[in-house]
Amino acid sequence: MKRVGDIMNRDVITIDVGARVGEAIQLMNEHDLHYLPVVEGECLVGIVTDRELSACRPPLNGDEATLVYAITLLDRPVHEFMRPQMIAVRVDVELDVAIDALLQDIVDVVCVVDDHHDLVGVVSNADLLLALRLERASTSSPGYGERSELHA
Repeated sequence: MKRVGDIMNRDVITIDVGARVGEAIQLMNEHDLHYLPVVEGECLVGIVTDRELSACRPPLNGDEATLVYAITLLDRPVHEFMRPQMIAVRVDVELDVAIDALLQDIVDVVCVVDDHHDLVGVVSNADLLLALRLERASTSSPGYGERSELHA
């Protein structure tokens, strides 16, 4: 079976633990992300998702007080909104470990760390599904995985 290191994305966009919420939202918007691993140096210290930051986005049609409140949230540090308790896996573990981690956590990504807890990559649920599909396709009969149309 493949290992996490075989399929992980090493080109990870992160945010520093001291960065502001507005920076996190901007990074997520620019790169079409739903999460950002939070690091201190290279060390993984948490994750922040669009779910945690949804309250920090200024409302489009709110009253002035709501708008002022939302704008003040944008200047708050990311660590106030991140989840410090997150599941991370090591590069050399089998994919089953990453699948179990995804099933235990609420995010769609598992962070991959080295022995020093430095972030070295991420594996998304889509990465895992693709790896499993390719593995099954290589061991299945011809025609496995071909698209078919549904007919009513």
